[in-house]
Amino acid sequence: EKPKGAGLSEARVAEGEGREGGKALKIVGRGKRGLAMQVRPSYPGRYRVAGWIKCENLEAGHAGVLAEWMDRQNKWMRGDWAVQVSGTQDWKRFEAVVEAPAGTRSVHFDLITTEPNNGTVWFDDVEFQRLPSALPTPQAPSVAASTPAGRERCLEVTWDPKTLINGTVRLLIYCEPEAKFQDALPRVVADSEDGRAIVWSLATGTEYHVAAAAVNADGQCSAIGPAISAVVTDKQSPRPGWIEARRSLDGQVQVSWSPHLLDKDVKSVGFSVLGETGSPLVMRAMRVAELRHLPRPLFYPGPWLSVQLKGPEGATKAGVWCEDEAGNRGELALVDIQPARAASESAAPCALWVVPPTEQVRRDAEPPADATTSFELTLMRGQAKGFQVVLRPQEPMRRVRVSFEPLVFEDGPSPLDSYWFTYHFVNYVRIEKNSRATPKDELVWPGPGEYPDELSDDLVRDLPAGQTQPIFVRIAAQRDVKPGLYRGRGYVDCDSGRRAFDMTVRVAPVDLPEMPHLKFVYWFSWADPCKQFGVEQFSEDGWRVLARLGELMRTHHQNVVVVPYSLVRTWRKSDGALAHDFRDFDRFVRTFQAQGVGRLFCLSHVGSRTTGEWECPTMSSHRHTVRRLDTGETEQMDVIDLLPALEQHVAQLGLLDRFCVHVADEPTKKNVESYRELSARVKQAAPRLARIDAIHVSDLQGSLEIWVPQLNYFEQWLDQYRAAKQQGAEMWFYVAWVPQGRYPNRMIDSHVIKSRVLHWLNALYDTTGYLHWALNYWRIPLTSLESPGDQYICWPSRRFIANSSLRYEAEREGLEDCELMFMLRYALEKRGVAREEAQRQVEGIARKAVRSFQDYTRSWRELEDVRLELLRQAAQLASAPK
Repeated sequence: EKPKGAGLSEARVAEGEGREGGKALKIVGRGKRGLAMQVRPSYPGRYRVAGWIKCENLEAGHAGVLAEWMDRQNKWMRGDWAVQVSGTQDWKRFEAVVEAPAGTRSVHFDLITTEPNNGTVWFDDVEFQRLPSALPTPQAPSVAASTPAGRERCLEVTWDPKTLINGTVRLLIYCEPEAKFQDALPRVVADSEDGRAIVWSLATGTEYHVAAAAVNADGQCSAIGPAISAVVTDKQSPRPGWIEARRSLDGQVQVSWSPHLLDKDVKSVGFSVLGETGSPLVMRAMRVAELRHLPRPLFYPGPWLSVQLKGPEGATKAGVWCEDEAGNRGELALVDIQPARAASESAAPCALWVVPPTEQVRRDAEPPADATTSFELTLMRGQAKGFQVVLRPQEPMRRVRVSFEPLVFEDGPSPLDSYWFTYHFVNYVRIEKNSRATPKDELVWPGPGEYPDELSDDLVRDLPAGQTQPIFVRIAAQRDVKPGLYRGRGYVDCDSGRRAFDMTVRVAPVDLPEMPHLKFVYWFSWADPCKQFGVEQFSEDGWRVLARLGELMRTHHQNVVVVPYSLVRTWRKSDGALAHDFRDFDRFVRTFQAQGVGRLFCLSHVGSRTTGEWECPTMSSHRHTVRRLDTGETEQMDVIDLLPALEQHVAQLGLLDRFCVHVADEPTKKNVESYRELSARVKQAAPRLARIDAIHVSDLQGSLEIWVPQLNYFEQWLDQYRAAKQQGAEMWFYVAWVPQGRYPNRMIDSHVIKSRVLHWLNALYDTTGYLHWALNYWRIPLTSLESPGDQYICWPSRRFIANSSLRYEAEREGLEDCELMFMLRYALEKRGVAREEAQRQVEGIARKAVRSFQDYTRSWRELEDVRLELLRQAAQLASAPK
């Protein structure tokens, strides 16, 4: 961009403006610099660049075709022009030979204007072609393989690049349990200069046979080299996890430990107190393998294990090491020993009051006149609900933390175990500009300002004076608890005192189903949390990240996931036939199934707008990367041609009824006809897969099985959608950055309760699913589209796979409200009430709080009162004789 931030010129395919009346690539200056780029694999050698170029009124700089050579680290090496023009010129033929320098691995092939201008440039029939060279045929390479230190379930394959014949650019690496490579597919394609590559997802303790073939820049391939064997081992030591050490008043040191999120195979933990020389003076090892099988809340705040050690009075450090089932022992991790402090009998120097879980408390909030320190919740068995404890310190408070008593049952001997209670300090996020489509009367308060949202993973926090701090408390009732009334206390402790709050929990004789009926999907990023934890996506730790994401989803009732078709590795044989490697695809699916997330799997979109512009009138299918089996070179195929093999594979997995496919996102009236054509191609390629998409149109009969209209369009065309449902369409809805206004959504600066109301609409309008595009796209800034909160609903964490938020908790409770309404309707139907009448009766209660798409209460108390009425009806039906 010149100047920076000015943007680029318009670049588009212009129909009828080519040299002979066909298509041309057209760049229109409009005071900006223009660029259309392709990135292609390229290697040292000569390339022919040819084509036609035309320009008009190009008075600043020049236009042309530029080859920018990049090395294997994607660093710029050199740029070579094939042609340059300026001013006004009619169609001009050009042809040039450019040479890629040594070390080239790709080219940025640019159709470009060099300076901001108001001219126009056309390009037609542009070619980029490698010219043959006299490279020698590569020799079969020799390799070695072993599991590297700090890794598991993998082999690192190594070779000496200096031994490879000149011109060799890549290796095809084979890794199989048997030394038979004739019909095998390469596991890795590696750059010859790297000298090493990792083969992931292997079985520990299994012997594999490894060999490689070498390929040169002209695409000549050697024979497969000599095979070597290697046994996969586990050489990854467990991380130290979370450690805290504190001296008690009797002089002992209490050391507490919890494992790292990604270490599930810790067998034993060693605890020690260090002397002045740094040597461990007191040591104690304990087996902990059985602890990992104990059920606990996802956001469990307590340590897994605490031990008391006697250490010298002057000791200032405590340490922990962990050992796993394979015998790998991590290094001793040290923490400072916190000094002993006697429990203070004084009241903590703060005001304390409690508020509902959806209340957004300002940083400068003072205790209200009707402030209370007690809160009451009504839970189904198997449910968790929350509230907030709010602190307003009058002076700084050190080491603030929360503790709970067990809640005592009304009959005495059956407590509600505080093990299942969790808490989070609520973090605030600075928002400079409010949501662009939310009017002022729908903002919780106008910005710029700080808004509460993230539920922190801090277990202890220092609080400054004069700044209000909410703490989110989550109470869970297990499935085996006795229905009835439970009472007890929680405490906010700090070094200078304590404050108490009262809790009353009523457990209803109704069970929340483990698997909700509403199909619920968030598109998500696997890469973002991998980056957060510093692990490679397809490493064993990367797959553990995916599993932990599955746990998060299950806890928040997500039961549908998108499966990228790019997980399928496709190869083209010498006869043109395709071979598909489904190993990563299958592991992805199995990983979510193991976490209880597998109600529906949605293949990622096979198409989109042709130009990427919102107003584009056509939809086009995507490309799928294919590698040539004889050379490892990449080419592209139409992804729709992959669908028959995908459908067949899904059928072999026995999951046809659990799979669907996205065609193209958000068709509008502008491009619906093109969408229909694309959808017909998808149906022809995979007739047994249902099609699903977010839509902005009212009629897709015959082109879609699962309709997901945007919420405002669902309201606008409700009658048409209901008619489509009568004809067999499955009906969901979705929101994204719009609609806002009075519609429920999940913007951080609007009312949190809207996230809960969303799923009341699912029940009230008898839909079967909900979609949103963003669970955790942390790389996208909150300023995107001026809609803070659209980008993610959970936050990066150190202790958990992600930190929850006020919005995510409200949405979880809304999904449970929706399930309650479904349960009530099903119960009525089981007693002979017609489905339409059962739906009408449920709506008769629920619409007291949520009257329509844009008319609903913002009061947690009002919403909760209606929920309690629904719950009483469900409990009565559950206890009544059938």
